[in-house]
Amino acid sequence: MNKKILLITVILIFPIIIFAILDFINITNYLPFTDRYDWLAFIGAAIGGIIGGLFTYIGVKITIEDNKRIHELENQKNVLPLIKLENIEYDYKYKYISFDFLYTEESKKRKAKDIVDTEHISFMIKNVGERELYDLHLADFNSTYFFTECDSFELEPIIYKNDGIGINFNLYEKGKYDNDNLPYDLNDTIISPITFNVYFKDCYNNWYYQTVQINLFHQIIPGKGLKDKALNASIKDFKVLSSPIEILSDGLPWNKKDSKNCICM
Repeated sequence: MNKKILLITVILIFPIIIFAILDFINITNYLPFTDRYDWLAFIGAAIGGIIGGLFTYIGVKITIEDNKRIHELENQKNVLPLIKLENIEYDYKYKYISFDFLYTEESKKRKAKDIVDTEHISFMIKNVGERELYDLHLADFNSTYFFTECDSFELEPIIYKNDGIGINFNLYEKGKYDNDNLPYDLNDTIISPITFNVYFKDCYNNWYYQTVQINLFHQIIPGKGLKDKALNASIKDFKVLSSPIEILSDGLPWNKKDSKNCICM
């Protein structure tokens, strides 16, 4: 846009400069014009034709570029993937993401329990858009009690229309909570969200993200030892908080300095 403004400015100023130069050198000494400035009409008509042609060219060029952009936007809209979250039963074949359940300040300093029946939730990310999506990532996790070590997770290279990918969130307990300074009474059922962004590309290589939220019921059963599961968790509901938002590749979380990207197996 700045180049266009500069070009128009030059076109407007150029004739004034030319007229001033011609008048200064007294063009009638070199060309068969009278000294009544009839040369001004001749030069003005010539320059006016050039300017008119340039403005016509610029107008046509701007119209073509605008139509091209509108066409590109329509194409993007027609192939835009769209995310939906669904509840599913656990399957060990799904992708895994691990979270530490940091329910208290004391738990932040403890190691995770080494138990075989670690609590988990399972869900599906489904593509309900018009075309396939590529390079599915999850990032920007935000939660009051559940935390993961990675800034982003690389999940799947491609998900076709009306297809999806199963994911297990493993929720690791950090020791016993019975004697901690608890935010709520033991046995209370708490509702808390895990919010994150789902990143993906369309078939034109444009990046998008959608913000989603999983609301959890969770409860600590008192009196459980270090070898027993004390955390019970389940999914209350899902919320898709935004439509697909386009983002430049430079703004992707895993491209930022010192970010930690993990590949889900």
